[in-house]
Amino acid sequence: MELLVFIFIIFIFGAKFYFFSDDTTFFSLIFDYLDIYRFKQNKEPKYAYLNQKNPSLTYEEEELLKNNFSYYNNLSADKKIIFGYRVKTFIKDKQFIGMEELKIDGKMILMIAATAVKITFGLRQYRFENFTIFRVYPQQFYSRLFNSYMYGGTSAYGVMSLAWDKFLYGFENTEDNINLGFHEFAHALIIYQQNEVNITSFRRYTVEYDIQAEYAKDIMRNDDFFREYAFTNDMEFFAVVVEHFFENPKQLQQILPNLYTSLTKLFLQNPAAVSVN
Repeated sequence: MELLVFIFIIFIFGAKFYFFSDDTTFFSLIFDYLDIYRFKQNKEPKYAYLNQKNPSLTYEEEELLKNNFSYYNNLSADKKIIFGYRVKTFIKDKQFIGMEELKIDGKMILMIAATAVKITFGLRQYRFENFTIFRVYPQQFYSRLFNSYMYGGTSAYGVMSLAWDKFLYGFENTEDNINLGFHEFAHALIIYQQNEVNITSFRRYTVEYDIQAEYAKDIMRNDDFFREYAFTNDMEFFAVVVEHFFENPKQLQQILPNLYTSLTKLFLQNPAAVSVN
C-alpha cells in the first residue's frame, strides 16, 4: 500500500516540480508526504530518518542524556542512534555563548540541542539553520530591547537567549506545564517555518491548528488551564500549548482533544501514546 501511495505522490507532484533544478526539493517533499501518510496510519515517520546513523554520541554524552533527559531513555536502540545523530548535527555551526561570566559546558550544549531535537523528532527538518547563536545566562536577565527582565527570548535574527536555571527547572519539574526550552524552540520553529523552510506538515495542517487554537482560546480564556501569558498573542499561545503538548500530553488530550490532535499532525508525534518527558 505504501508503494502505491509513493507512486501516486510522484505522479501528482512530478509535473508541479518538473522544472525544479534542485531534485532534493522534489524528493524531500515526497518523503514528507509519505511520513504524513504513515502517521495517519498510526505508524511512526520513517523517511525523515534516512541515512541518519553517524556520528554517534560519545559515552560521556550518552550518559549525560540518560541522567538529564528522560525522553532519551524511552527511545528504542535505533531511535537513540538517530536522536544522537540529530543532536550532533544540530550542534554543528552553532555558537553557545555564556553570558554574565557563565561558563558553557558540555551538559548545557547537549541539553539545548536535545530539546530542539525532541520537539522536531517527527520531522525531517530539525537543524534550525537560521539559528546560529545561543546565549545562555545563569538566571533571569535584563533585555534592553524589551526594557524588562526575561527568562528567554528568540529573535528572528537567529539568536536565542536562555536563563539556565529556568531551563533546567523545566526538566526537573514536569507537572506545571512550564518548560522554557520547549517554549523558546516553539517560537524558533515558527520562525524556522517562515524562513522558507516549508515544513510540509505545518504547511498542510496549520489551518486546522488555527481553528482549534481559536476554539481553545474561547473556552479556556476564563479558566486557569493555560497560564495567562498564553493569551498575549498567537505566538505565545502556540508556545504555551507546545509546553503542554510535550510535558503533559495526556492531560491536553483529555481536556482539548481536537487541539491535541491538530498538534500531532503538525509535529508528526503522538507523545500521549508514549507518555515520556
